[in-house]
Amino acid sequence: MGPEQHSADGLKRSVRQAQRRLGIQRLLGVLPWTLSATLLVAAVLVGVEARYGTLGLSLAGSLGVAAGVGLLLAAVWAVLRRPAPLDAASEIDRRFGLKERVSSWQCLSDDDLATSAGTALRADAERRVKKLNVGDEFKVKLTRWSLLPLAPALLAFCLATFVNPAGDDNAAQAHTENQQEKQHVKKGANVLKKKLADRKKRAEELGLDDATDMINKLERGAEEMSKSENSKKDALVKLNELSSELNKRRGELAEADELKKELKKLGDLSKGPADKLADAIKQGNFEMMAEEIKQLQQDIEAGNLSKEDIEKLAQQLNQIKDNIDELAKARKETMEQLQKQIEQMKQAGNKDEADKLQKQLDKLTEQQKQMQKMQAMAEKLGECANCMKIGQMDKAMQSLQDMQANMESLQQMLDGLELMDEMLADLSECKGMCNGKSDQRSNKTSWNDWAQGEGRGAGKRDLEEDDTSSYKSKARTKVGQGAAIVRGLASGPNAKGEVTEQIRSEFATGVQTESDPLADQPLPKRFREHVGEYQDALREGR
Repeated sequence: MGPEQHSADGLKRSVRQAQRRLGIQRLLGVLPWTLSATLLVAAVLVGVEARYGTLGLSLAGSLGVAAGVGLLLAAVWAVLRRPAPLDAASEIDRRFGLKERVSSWQCLSDDDLATSAGTALRADAERRVKKLNVGDEFKVKLTRWSLLPLAPALLAFCLATFVNPAGDDNAAQAHTENQQEKQHVKKGANVLKKKLADRKKRAEELGLDDATDMINKLERGAEEMSKSENSKKDALVKLNELSSELNKRRGELAEADELKKELKKLGDLSKGPADKLADAIKQGNFEMMAEEIKQLQQDIEAGNLSKEDIEKLAQQLNQIKDNIDELAKARKETMEQLQKQIEQMKQAGNKDEADKLQKQLDKLTEQQKQMQKMQAMAEKLGECANCMKIGQMDKAMQSLQDMQANMESLQQMLDGLELMDEMLADLSECKGMCNGKSDQRSNKTSWNDWAQGEGRGAGKRDLEEDDTSSYKSKARTKVGQGAAIVRGLASGPNAKGEVTEQIRSEFATGVQTESDPLADQPLPKRFREHVGEYQDALREGR
């Protein structure tokens, strides 16, 4: 390595040293401003925390993060704005009075430096720089703004120390309320798990595989709620999702319940071996229907039915088929009449009435699936009756077996529907417990914390028995026999074979869009049916 290479290395080291010190100086120049900005933001956040206690920030943590961010921003700025080698060389010339010797050398290319003039310039620059100590003129020192970050840091300390000392109590109260909410969520989830375990046991006994799968999914959701630190909002969102899935599944099972209601509209039958089956059909009891169909099969196989009984049985099955066909015909006529009325109302410009009629028509249209199942049942009954008439008992038995399988499937759907209703009630109760309400079965309204003790009466209190001057009286009347005169039998819709108008009127009144006061009240299925029958009786004047 020659002397020229040594001189070039010395110049480069000096330029790099100057470049490095200039970069550090720029970093120290911008650092107070970035630190001040980030610490000011931290002071604002500390003030909000001191006032409201909602962010969960500490003074030391906030200042530490702010200082780190400020240092990072300053470092990024210093790297992006670092001085070039030419700038460092020019600064050496300026500070040491070298009259652009070093910057001129820095600007020359390798070819220019290879010339005699370039060699002379490099040697002169090296000779002069060799005598210099670059660190003397490129000292790293703090600027006059270096203490500026202390102002926002002091502001943050004052805010954390003196602003709204009562904020700590508010934060503690909020923390206590949050812990209470989590306890309510866990309590509700544990109660839900116990009830779901009972539902699962019942579903397994009934052989409801779909319901068991749904209960397993609900149990996983309840387990997640009981173990995790969920807030009340998260728990309610989870419960709403589970309720939506249950409602969706319930809608799929509701066909059996609608079909049960339709079967209750069938008329009376003549006497015969299928009397119990007819009663089960009129009650919409699919389980009893399956049992009676099975009993009929056993009687036919055992030869317990005479030829006359088989003829009566075929006649009864045909009557059931005719009643179902009559029901379907009445429904079709009702839908056609509604369609005509809708068109008339639209032509007359009565849009509100047309919309009401359209809702009734839509409801009947939605029930067409149940009517199709009833018509399929009627076809099976007709096939069975025809086979009995012509003596094809094997085919009749096969039709009865198919009907029995259908009834068992419908009964499973009803059992699943009842189970879904119970689980929806369980989820509703769990929601109430998440909101801080106790178990609905023990949730009694009481005012025993109001207006107790001596003093001026105010507010509400429990009712107490007081001595009054009232008395109870009862007029005892003896009821005797009255006179009655029989004039004869009156004809009407109850007469045999005259049920078409009655069915049509039931359809017309059954599709009225009336508000159901039990829509938002989670009651067990048997209670809902009882209350529904009571309300129907009130509306019909029975």
